Amino acid sequence: MSLAFIASLRKKGIQVYPFKIGPDFLDPLYLGKVANTSCYNLDLFFSPLEHVQDLLKKDGFNLIESVMGFYDGDKQGQNSTAHLAFSLDIPVFLIVEPLKAANSLAAVVYGFCQLRQEGKLIKGIILNKYTSLRQVELLEASLEQYNLPPLVGAFPKGSLPELKSRYLGLYNQVDLSGADRQRLEEAGEKYFFWERISKVCAFKKEKVDSARIKPGKRQVKKVKLGVILDEAFNFYYQAQLEALKQRGVELVFFSSLTTKTLPSNLKGLYIGGGYPELYASLLSANKSLLEDIRKFGLEGGKIYAECGGLIFLTQGIEGQDKFYPLVGLLNTRVKLLPKKAYLGYVKVKINRDCGWFRRDTLLKGHEFHYSTLLDRNVLGVENVYEVVDSLDNPLESKGFYFKNILASYIHLYFAHQEEVLDNFYSFLKES
Repeated sequence: MSLAFIASLRKKGIQVYPFKIGPDFLDPLYLGKVANTSCYNLDLFFSPLEHVQDLLKKDGFNLIESVMGFYDGDKQGQNSTAHLAFSLDIPVFLIVEPLKAANSLAAVVYGFCQLRQEGKLIKGIILNKYTSLRQVELLEASLEQYNLPPLVGAFPKGSLPELKSRYLGLYNQVDLSGADRQRLEEAGEKYFFWERISKVCAFKKEKVDSARIKPGKRQVKKVKLGVILDEAFNFYYQAQLEALKQRGVELVFFSSLTTKTLPSNLKGLYIGGGYPELYASLLSANKSLLEDIRKFGLEGGKIYAECGGLIFLTQGIEGQDKFYPLVGLLNTRVKLLPKKAYLGYVKVKINRDCGWFRRDTLLKGHEFHYSTLLDRNVLGVENVYEVVDSLDNPLESKGFYFKNILASYIHLYFAHQEEVLDNFYSFLKES
C-alpha cells in the first residue's frame, strides 16, 4: 500500500521521502527503492523526539509507514505508531480489510478513533482487498452516517503485486520488476481517492536535498571505514551512516560476495546484519577476502560487527547439508534454528572501555535472529555488554570483544548520541 502511494506520487512529479516506524531493516529497502531515495527509521525507543523531528524537518512530502497495528507497542502504548503520530501531530490513514464485513467495519473504525486520544489523528480510511463494489458502497455510507473519517482509497483484492517474504519480513533482495512498478503506479492512481487525500496532505512538486542530517562545518581528517554492502549484508540505519559521515568517517562500500581483497588504507571495518546464511556457499568460496579480513583482525585491525556480521566473523555456519567456513576470528560456530532465538528491544551498558565505546556508555538497540553460537564462552574473548530488555529484565551479555574487534547479535542505534559518534571517529583515527 505504501509503495503504491509512493509510486503514484512520483509519477505525478512529487518528491516523496519515506520513513519506517520501528527498527525494521527490510521494509525500508523497498520503500527507498520505490521512492528512489534513502528511507529512515523513526523510533522513540531508540532516540528522543528531537532526533525524530530533525529527520523530518525538510521540504517535500514525508510518508511514514506504520509498524504492526496502530496501537501496538508496549503495555502503555509507547513505541507504537499511535505514540509517534501523536508526538509529531501528523494525520493518519487507517487501512482496514473487509473479510466478509461491510457496515460492521464502521464499528471497527469507530473503535480505533475512540479508543485513545491518538485516534483523533485518523483522517482517512483505506479499504484493502475488497471483493465487491457493494462492500465499498456500504462502508462509505456507514462512515458518513456515523461522522467517521472518510474513505480515501479502496483497493480490490489482487490489485497490488505480491512481494516475497520470509521469516522476519520481506526478502532483502529488492528486485521489483518494471511490471511491478507499473502495477504499483497504476493501482495507486486508480484506487486512491486523490481529491480527498489532498484535503489532508499538502504535496509539493519541487525536488529538494534528500540528506536528513546536514554536514557540520567542522574540518576534520577523513578516516576510511570499510562497509560491507551487498545481498548478504545490508542492515544499516541510514541516519547512523550519515551521522558517521558528518563526523569525518569516509564510508568505503564493498561486497563480501564479489570483492576479492580488502580495499586499501582502511582504518576499520563495519559489518552490518543481513542474511549471510542464505549466501553461505558464496561467502565461504570467497577465500581471498575471508583471509584478508582474518589477517586484518589478527593484526589489530578495528572491526565492528552486528548480527549477520557477527556470524561472518565466526568459524562458520553449520548448515543442514555441510559446514561453511567463514572468517574465523571468533572461535565458535553458528547453528541455524527453526525458531527465533530472540526478538525485541534491548538496552546496553558498556562494562569496560573497548575502543568503539567507552565504559558506562548507555546504548539502545534491537535484536532478532534465528541462529545461536555453539560456544558462548569463546576463549580469549571478553563480554563487554550488560544487556537488559525494554522492561529492564536482565538478558545474556552479548558483546564479544577481542583485540580491536567488537561483535554482537545486537543492532545498536546511536545516530543521535554525539559523544558516541565522536568516540567512534576518534577510535578509528588512532593509529
